[in-house]
Amino acid sequence: MKSLRKIARRYYIKHIVVCALIELMLFYAPLPVLLANPNPSANTLPGGHSNPFGVTFNTVSNTLNIGNVGNGTIIRWNTFDIGSSATVNFQQASSSAYVLNKVSATDGMASGIKGALNANGGVIVMNPRGIVIGPSALINAGKFIASGLGISDQDFRDFANGAISVLKFDADCLSGNVSNSGTINADQVYLVGKNVTNTGTVSCPGGMVVMAAGEKVYLGTINATGAGVLLAAGDILSQATITNASSFVAKADRDITINNPISATGDITLWADYDGDAVGNMYAGYSYNQYTHHETITNVPITSGGNVTIRGNDIRLGGAVSAEGDLTIKGRDCGGSHETVWGNVYAYSTLDAGGNILISDTGEQKEWVAGKKGSAATGNGLTVTGKAAGMCPVTGKLHSPPAQSFCTITLQPAGT
Repeated sequence: MKSLRKIARRYYIKHIVVCALIELMLFYAPLPVLLANPNPSANTLPGGHSNPFGVTFNTVSNTLNIGNVGNGTIIRWNTFDIGSSATVNFQQASSSAYVLNKVSATDGMASGIKGALNANGGVIVMNPRGIVIGPSALINAGKFIASGLGISDQDFRDFANGAISVLKFDADCLSGNVSNSGTINADQVYLVGKNVTNTGTVSCPGGMVVMAAGEKVYLGTINATGAGVLLAAGDILSQATITNASSFVAKADRDITINNPISATGDITLWADYDGDAVGNMYAGYSYNQYTHHETITNVPITSGGNVTIRGNDIRLGGAVSAEGDLTIKGRDCGGSHETVWGNVYAYSTLDAGGNILISDTGEQKEWVAGKKGSAATGNGLTVTGKAAGMCPVTGKLHSPPAQSFCTITLQPAGT
């Protein structure tokens, strides 16, 4: 079974330390669930709860205080909605404590969070009908997980108590969508569902942001200074500007589309067509209108203090790509030395690396890179600086559309 198909079938979220990347997999059952967008009234609070031993529930006006919440507590709710004027506070035993809120969704609706949710530890909200975090929502927690996939009681307790190091999410007959258009502040943030959409703000300085889905991830604003960012899905669309992340990883079975700059102090990996079936392109600052046949190229730079790896069936890079370490850009691998057809690599700006530069899998001389529009003769060709790794010969061809002009570039051989 192909690699990301495994990711697209089972999720495991591992205990992590600050700035450490995680191991992540998803169990995805491809049964579509169409959800209405919940719109709770202003003072709505979660309703119909179980009574775990020792936990207190105290409602004052439009505020629900949940106290004495020990690690591994599971609270079952009929509904888990928070209106725009309402507040839910979790008072947990410690910052390392986890509480799981399992929503049965007796109303058949996704959970709507439009107000405030505060916690000093880790809070998980699980609703198989989905979770919608509205634009007026403000979530402050040590760790926050919103899941449209199921979590078993035993797995959660074992995870919370440290008996197992991974938390598994399963989709049975239902797999809900998760969307955020509000503000989430936490050391670790995980949005997990059939489709994951973030048009709000996720602030996770020094921690970890994970968005993972069976189908699509749509990425909005992420303040990830010092944090790791991991995306895994069928399709990934990033409208976000990612700055000063400790690392950035995006892996998709199908397309990855990046529409705003990405920078990381560590490594950046952008891998489309992860399952290798030649149906997945990697676009940064590039769009194509199939009706007018018009290309739009914008400056979307990718900057890394470590290594940059970019893979896909068809790769289009509208902005400069810069790596302090190695820069690796690979089109689709169709069989090593017997490769006959592979996706193109088009770079419309500058490629720069402090270490090695490797383009293509085979090391053969190819029409592997396209310069920005204009001809090389007029000085508008692509600039490539760095060392050549694994290329034989060292020269490659630079193709500059639409003038169809060619020039030859030479990279400094590796180790010199």
